[in-house]
Amino acid sequence: MRLPFPRAPLSVALMTLASASLAQSTVILPRQAANPNAIGFPWTFPWGWTGQPYDGTRSQTIYASTELTGQSVAGPILIDSIRWRPHAYAPAVTGGQFRIATLELSSTNVGWSVITGDFAANHGVDRKLVYDAAVDGPVVYQPTPGPTMWQPDSWCVEVPLRQPFYYDPTGGNLVLDVDYPSTSYAGSAVGRLDGMSGSVGTLGSWLRYPEPSFQSTGRAPVIELSYRTVSGTYPVLIADQTRGPTPLTVQFTDLSYSNQPSGITSWAWDFDSDGTIDSTLQNPSHTYTSCGRYDVTLTVDDGVNPPVTITDRDLIATDEITADIVPTPVAVRVLQFTADTSHNATA
Repeated sequence: MRLPFPRAPLSVALMTLASASLAQSTVILPRQAANPNAIGFPWTFPWGWTGQPYDGTRSQTIYASTELTGQSVAGPILIDSIRWRPHAYAPAVTGGQFRIATLELSSTNVGWSVITGDFAANHGVDRKLVYDAAVDGPVVYQPTPGPTMWQPDSWCVEVPLRQPFYYDPTGGNLVLDVDYPSTSYAGSAVGRLDGMSGSVGTLGSWLRYPEPSFQSTGRAPVIELSYRTVSGTYPVLIADQTRGPTPLTVQFTDLSYSNQPSGITSWAWDFDSDGTIDSTLQNPSHTYTSCGRYDVTLTVDDGVNPPVTITDRDLIATDEITADIVPTPVAVRVLQFTADTSHNATA
């Protein structure tokens, strides 16, 4: 059994957003699924396979930006959570949990109709891990009511993002990437998810995991985004690498938003969130020389709107240890556990 080295509990990102966001809204993708009378087709990915031989899957979907702009979501938004719903004819199930699963988002210039067989190449430069079940808690597949009780709001899976994801439909299409390995799921069998046609493309893998096993254009799972519209100023940062041995040199890039023609005019970076400003450059680099996990804080100002601060929790991790724990029977009801690590453990 392969276990991640224990991590510190996740804290909610600290933000000053009084001037940066408005009220919560929702939008359903593909957009034709927003019609309460629309009946889709049974769809497997990402949470529809839980039994052998398909219990380890990865799926990646590109939702065209027009799926949002066609529903009057035209400006930058902060995505706070994502929900999936079962198909209208899926059986009633009691549900379960995906104990190991990750969700990544990005915006991309790759067209939905030409999604490639390369998962990494489909992502944009703002690719971000927005949920990790090993840290943030298992992804729960809720009990479903069955076809006689199904409603358009019968959502069965909801993932609250560890921190909002900044997405601008005018800057590219939206990539949604879900990955969970074998043995992740515990619970009853699950039914198929709801799928719908639209300006969408999906790449998935099963059986030959993690190699791509199928590619489809024009079809994708139905999702609901819970979001807030961004106004004023909002910090957006990316890092060219987030994991590695020390010394780890990271190049940070600022992608912050401002509604002012002059854009962002000042930056304040705190690379370890110790309260000390480490750089005022727009796109600085920093070398981490000690083992640990680091929060990164960025404050931006456009000279008109109030300054806004965001803290990206556990963005950088150096000298991580992954342990293989191997149980060996040595007597009746007695196991000997042996730990092997990918680095030299000190404890």
